[in-house]
Amino acid sequence: ANDTHWREYKIWDGRAFYHNKETKVSCWSMPPELRKLRGESSGIDDRPLPQTNAEKRRIFWDLMKEKGMDDSWSWNTVAEALRDEPLALSLNEAVRKQCFAELVGFQMRKKQIEGRQKDRNAASALERLIEERFPNPGDLGTTYEEASQFLASEEAWGLIKSDVRRDEVFQTVMERMEDKHKKARIDSRANRIVRLQRLMASDPELTRSRLRWNDAAAILSSKDEIQEEQPPLDALRVWASLQDLKPTSEHDAEAKAKALTPDFAKAFRDERKRRDALAPLMKDWAIRGTISAESSWSDFEAVAKADPRLIALQDGPGATAMELFEEFLESLRRDGPELVLGVVPGSAAAEAIVAASNATIGVKEEEQPRKRQRTGFSEGDEPKQEVMDEDNTNALDALIAGPPAVSMEIIGEPVPAAAPMEEEAGEEEEDPFAEVVTRAAAEKEKRVAAEQATVLTSEQLSAKKVDELKQLCRDRGLLVSGRKQELVDRLLEAGAA
Repeated sequence: ANDTHWREYKIWDGRAFYHNKETKVSCWSMPPELRKLRGESSGIDDRPLPQTNAEKRRIFWDLMKEKGMDDSWSWNTVAEALRDEPLALSLNEAVRKQCFAELVGFQMRKKQIEGRQKDRNAASALERLIEERFPNPGDLGTTYEEASQFLASEEAWGLIKSDVRRDEVFQTVMERMEDKHKKARIDSRANRIVRLQRLMASDPELTRSRLRWNDAAAILSSKDEIQEEQPPLDALRVWASLQDLKPTSEHDAEAKAKALTPDFAKAFRDERKRRDALAPLMKDWAIRGTISAESSWSDFEAVAKADPRLIALQDGPGATAMELFEEFLESLRRDGPELVLGVVPGSAAAEAIVAASNATIGVKEEEQPRKRQRTGFSEGDEPKQEVMDEDNTNALDALIAGPPAVSMEIIGEPVPAAAPMEEEAGEEEEDPFAEVVTRAAAEKEKRVAAEQATVLTSEQLSAKKVDELKQLCRDRGLLVSGRKQELVDRLLEAGAA
């Protein structure tokens, strides 16, 4: 029976070909498998090939491993164990000894690799143990002797037999933990400084005027705020910076002394006038409907950029026009236009105010001559038309202030004569700071005169601070440069003269 995958087929002219249904290969000549099946010669040498030297050496290796050979065996022990093996005798003795040496070296290298891997595993286990037992920054000062007493009963500690190796692993882990805590401390430094600033600025015990650092450090230690570092440099820096800050009373005193100077009073007065002049301008444009609570600064600047009131505020110091504009919009949003402006933009009242404002502007442009107000007339005189002084009040502000007073003649009551008014044209508003500035200047002159009249001795001058000596020199019109002794000599010479 044909148990091969080859089958014989014939074509139309009677010639036979062979096909392998497994490999899908077809050929004209008979395959060797069919020749052998039919008892014919296959034409192929079926004899086994001789073994190579490498194959014989591999067989000898396998025989030695089967006998359980390790690096403790000698060559005599191997020869005795394999003397009855024909496969071993196929090699000469020199080749067998060479194979034995190679196998011993291979096993020794394998044992070394396994030992190193075991040491690495033991070192990793010991590192994990040390990290678990000493995780806190305060444990960084632990010595190897203390750790040895604490971890002697642990299994991972006993995996490494050498104290030198354990000490090396311990020091490596502690250095890594120190770097880890240092990095964490640096990352949290910003939050720690903010916490210290808030604590030192709000704690009554830490805000005392003559508090020393030792006392402040004791207070912070009791609150667990400087346990993270030794020495507490961050806490010391924050405390020193807060000590340099001036209290509110000193700032108020400096501001008050600065306000007494004539230049500051004049600058404050000019800035207030410029600021007050911008408010009617913004109200006027708001009533006209040009700006509203939703308008932006660019919208207002586009319509009022040529107005001298806006230009004066932009060029001068103090509050900026944009800040005042934002405050005006905030009041519109908060209180509503009717409360801020007095009218609702777009209403009949608003249109009347706009018309009156335009008429006032037209009258000013015509430059009419200024006339004096007539105070009244007697009963015998013929009534004449009263010519009033030119009213400098803006019609917009007059209408916002309230409706005109009702004439008393309409309701049948006599009209009282108008009281004479004082002429205030050209007079400037009284300065509230003038009296204060004058009084401060007079007191300073008296103090300087008294100090100049007082002759100080050399001991009294030497007892004073450098700043006080410089102030004395400045009051006497002397030079304020030089060392302390030079200032003392300069003052003594001025006193003697």
